[in-house]
Amino acid sequence: MTPAYDPASMIRARILRATADLPPLPTAVLRIMREAELPDSSVSRLEKIVLTDQALTAQLLRVVNSAYYGMSGEVSSVSQAIMILGFQQVRNLAMSLSALSTFHPTSARQRDTVKCFWAHAFATAAATHFFKELKRLPEKVAAPLFVGGLIHDVGRLFLFVNYTSAYDQVLDRAAREGTSAEEAEKSLLGTTHAEVGLLIAQHWKLPENLQQMIGEHEGPFTANTPVDILVIHIADAFNKALYFPYTGESVVKLDPIAQEWLGVDPASFAEMQEEVSRRVEEMSRLFGIAA
Repeated sequence: MTPAYDPASMIRARILRATADLPPLPTAVLRIMREAELPDSSVSRLEKIVLTDQALTAQLLRVVNSAYYGMSGEVSSVSQAIMILGFQQVRNLAMSLSALSTFHPTSARQRDTVKCFWAHAFATAAATHFFKELKRLPEKVAAPLFVGGLIHDVGRLFLFVNYTSAYDQVLDRAAREGTSAEEAEKSLLGTTHAEVGLLIAQHWKLPENLQQMIGEHEGPFTANTPVDILVIHIADAFNKALYFPYTGESVVKLDPIAQEWLGVDPASFAEMQEEVSRRVEEMSRLFGIAA
């Protein structure tokens, strides 16, 4: 018997092959990764490596001078940035920003979708600051949240750029049927952006905690789900309207476990969205990193 034709499975197979063929991270980033792990590493040595990549240098300085870190333009050198952020955060930011910059739009439609991606990525990163303060999270938990918010949807960016027509169909179905984009992804593509993102993160050997944030941020969750993943999920949900203003995603929808952990009545979500939007405005200068 001839097997039934399943276009979603065929698309999924193509997507999985494409993630395996992604180029390696830039040489400067690989050197930063190695240097940051050395027990005798120093600020000056790490600074010299960062300075070999002008774009990465500018990105790191923009991030450390953002409202998220409370520096407001006071940091002018890479060495200062490294001392403020720490070796591991510099490593993670370098890896993440370079990974996101790997995907280059080639058409007007792709440029529009990538612009939406960057707006959402930085808004999610900014929103993590609000929720870590709200829940008074310890620094050990809070430290990776900015990077996690920034890169959590790398799978969506990959799909946006490489399968623009197919992803337009995903968004059209989500809008037409009133479903989430993730449900439409699974139906039409045979996979989700979180699953694709996890493969990409594994391909580039991103740290385990970032892999988890990327692959698990959409849920469903259990009582044992790490707090950092819950925060990324919540920050993402509060900013989905930046992606999907016409699909019903403007309504904040949280996984029940995440909502219980947040401990806020959904009736207060609109007020919280206003505060989150204000925090995002404070971070608006970071949107320039997309260039």
